[in-house]
Amino acid sequence: MYKSVTYRSTLIFYDSPEVIQTEDHFGDPYIGCVVEPDKTAFRFLVVRVHKDIPTKLRCGEIDLLTMVENYSPYGWYLCETNDLHKPITLEEQDDDIPEDFLPNPDVYVRKPGTKFDQLVKEAVDRNRVVIRLKIESELHPFTHQLKWRDYEDISSRLRRLIISAGKHITGTLGNNEKSQLDLDILVPAQEGSVEILVAASNENQDLFEPNRLLLDALTQVDSTLDHSHKIDDLRGLAQQYSVEYANLYIDLLKALVRSESDLVCSWADPKIKVKKGSNVHLHNAKKLIYDVKSHPNEILNEAQCRVRGEFVQFKSSTGRWGLQTENGLVVGKVDTAKLPGKLRGLEVGKKYSFDCVKRQTFKGSLAGHEPQYFLREYDPV
Repeated sequence: MYKSVTYRSTLIFYDSPEVIQTEDHFGDPYIGCVVEPDKTAFRFLVVRVHKDIPTKLRCGEIDLLTMVENYSPYGWYLCETNDLHKPITLEEQDDDIPEDFLPNPDVYVRKPGTKFDQLVKEAVDRNRVVIRLKIESELHPFTHQLKWRDYEDISSRLRRLIISAGKHITGTLGNNEKSQLDLDILVPAQEGSVEILVAASNENQDLFEPNRLLLDALTQVDSTLDHSHKIDDLRGLAQQYSVEYANLYIDLLKALVRSESDLVCSWADPKIKVKKGSNVHLHNAKKLIYDVKSHPNEILNEAQCRVRGEFVQFKSSTGRWGLQTENGLVVGKVDTAKLPGKLRGLEVGKKYSFDCVKRQTFKGSLAGHEPQYFLREYDPV
């Protein structure tokens, strides 16, 4: 008899997968212990187990030999695969399990007696990274009920900040689009505050490693929330990461100010089994937003760039111009110090190359994150 199962996670990994978790199309779990590893394929002894066994294995409540001995009387299987991404075919066995196939005694996925924080246990149970947000209003801490849109607003803005951090890390590492973050939001509310679980999808993660991209992004966001309280800190975020990242952080702080709330962000990974986190106090958020409003046009980033396209508009009274490029319309101003004659003689409909200075400044909303272009020289194309 044959069964088809799908790989879900690696429970023990040394030089190769030693213990894996799979499931059938009904969602029933199967645990596989390697019996004959080689360079071309893996062979596993597999038993179907109760749905709570994977969690017990991860929490150190049962060892591998006991699990196999308890469940193999109901049937055991062998499988061979060289690609865990593909469906795995299990072949049911009629004979007793060979002695040399059995796991060694007292081999645990996790050391017995390990104490887990509740958030860590949540991550272990789900076998995925879990982030918890605690949002508390300072208006009336015991009676005030935040509006649902406040919960959604704050959580979605933090989500965007995490994803932006992931984009920066992806660009630094030269990774492809498959490494981008995919976050699901689960929201259990309670009076006066809310805890929001944001679970990172297991799909497209590396088979044998934690989602390093997400963990690195969360570490970056932790540092931002804990230490970025001054205008100079925002300048540093813009220079080190991106202007988009700095402005998304501003957006999150503005959401906290609107709802008069503190934010505590905690997260745990099922593999490292340690809770980490950060927080933002309302008074720090208010002070930084006030400083941002006092510097609305401050230059965060300035760079030389070249824009090529069809000349479509020019307003002599304001010095504003537009070029239709392959990526859309680019609008800017003439740098009168460099081009005192402005744009006399340019013809609408013809193509030009504009040498510009691109500047980005603090803005209060996502719609205001576009850079400003200042024309200094131009040539026909």
